[in-house]
Amino acid sequence: ARFLPESSDAVQPDSPIHVLGAVVEASAEATAEVQACVRACLWFTYRQHFEPIPGTVFTSDAGWGCMMRSGQMILAQALLRLSAGGGGAGASLERREAAT
Repeated sequence: ARFLPESSDAVQPDSPIHVLGAVVEASAEATAEVQACVRACLWFTYRQHFEPIPGTVFTSDAGWGCMMRSGQMILAQALLRLSAGGGGAGASLERREAAT
């Protein structure tokens, strides 16, 4: 399956980059700014080696915990934005850095 548009002008190298509401203009310095936006996002990972859930043999949430984890990340990111006063990932990063 092909995921990119057939038109060669659909994706331009100088197009802005969007990361959870933050817009980064394409430039030589864009990589560092995009990395900062991504680092500002919350990331919940798999859990493993915990005590088995009663009545099961599960000691990891691999394979079944992704829906819960995705929902938790969405909710936590929304609460972070609300508490930081809105804006995208980059804006919340700037506010947190200014506060420290």
